[in-house]
Amino acid sequence: MWQEGLSLLDELNRHMLKTTTVNSDQYNKLSQMLRAELYCNMSHAILFSSTATSLSSSVPKDDDDKKKKKKRVKEDDLKVASEHAREALSVYNQLRAAAAAEKGNDDATTLLYASSMGRALSLAASCYALAGSAITAEGLYQSSLESLLKCSSSDGGSEGPPQANIHLRNTYMWYADLCENWDKRESDVVRLRKLANEVGKGIHEEEEGTEEEWLKKDGLNGGLWFFSLGDFR
Repeated sequence: MWQEGLSLLDELNRHMLKTTTVNSDQYNKLSQMLRAELYCNMSHAILFSSTATSLSSSVPKDDDDKKKKKKRVKEDDLKVASEHAREALSVYNQLRAAAAAEKGNDDATTLLYASSMGRALSLAASCYALAGSAITAEGLYQSSLESLLKCSSSDGGSEGPPQANIHLRNTYMWYADLCENWDKRESDVVRLRKLANEVGKGIHEEEEGTEEEWLKKDGLNGGLWFFSLGDFR
């Protein structure tokens, strides 16, 4: 489905090149953002769609959830997920570099880039974690958190896009999963899952009347869609 989205985007780009009524600079930025979001969605789907309950939701509510077996990602699939995350990071780096060179760039755009970059970094970190490169994964998770905390309302950061809190919650949980498989990191596991829980509760409070639906949403909800694939089961 998302591959089709990339194909449609390519077709739309070819059409737009023939048109003079569109602001080409603004359109190119939007097109690149959409492309990177699609890459992130594809990477996320490969990595977490089969384990959304234990990896993408807030802190497990009981021991049974913690004991759920996590399906391993096949090596070939992991390579594809890594490539998608790399493509997304490349696009976001280009967009941020271009924005930094421009004058009068608004805060909303800066925060949007920070949120999107944080998501891509977190997905790249998860690829390294599943590949067994724990040290590299931890560094990327920390970089992701640094970016996300700039635009998340949960930790006193600037008010950024609403997706930022979803990305932040997921990154805390995935980072905790990494530490759980590391000797003498129990305190970090507890700390990170507590932070994830606090962000999850914050999302719940912001969405009055939604009961706990936000807490059940897969992280794909932080992408292009307000819904996730699981809503159609």
